Amino acid sequence: MKNFRPRNVLLACGAILGALLIAAAEKTPSFQPPRVAVVDISVVFDDYEKTQDLQKSVEKDKDELRKRVEELKIRHEELEAELPTLKANSEQSIAKNLEKTKVELEAQALQKTKLKEFNDKRRTFLAEITGQIRDTIKEYAEAHDIDIVVEHQVKMENESARFEWPIIHYAKPELDVTEAITGLLNNKYRRSAE
Repeated sequence: MKNFRPRNVLLACGAILGALLIAAAEKTPSFQPPRVAVVDISVVFDDYEKTQDLQKSVEKDKDELRKRVEELKIRHEELEAELPTLKANSEQSIAKNLEKTKVELEAQALQKTKLKEFNDKRRTFLAEITGQIRDTIKEYAEAHDIDIVVEHQVKMENESARFEWPIIHYAKPELDVTEAITGLLNNKYRRSAE
């Protein structure tokens, strides 16, 4: 028993125990509070220059449609006023009735097809914009080690009513990343437009 040294055994046991404790500590998750930020999507959406440009484009198209429909309406009224002055079943009367029918059909077709086009265009651009906003929020959160980004409030609006309800009733201003997200989106949009 000459080789048995209690001190060496204790040192070896201590080293093994220390290694086990370190390994256990590395596997134990840390329970730090999550880093949270808030964003007001409606502000980001409204202040995003691409949204503004797309809305201007849609409004321009709508104005052109309104103008064309108004022209057709005026021509229809002119034809309605002319028809009683013409001899019934005359070539001129038949031609004016035919033109009146064509004007009515064109107006109906314009309103029907263009309305669908506007709705499709709006749906497409809304999906594109919301996807870009979502991706930018994720990119920002990952770059700034933010665990959770929460919507600040819900806003809904139509011609007759406006509804706002906070999801987060209070957040310190430094937690609000709305301006940062909007800035990132606008910088990307400007670069892509160049």
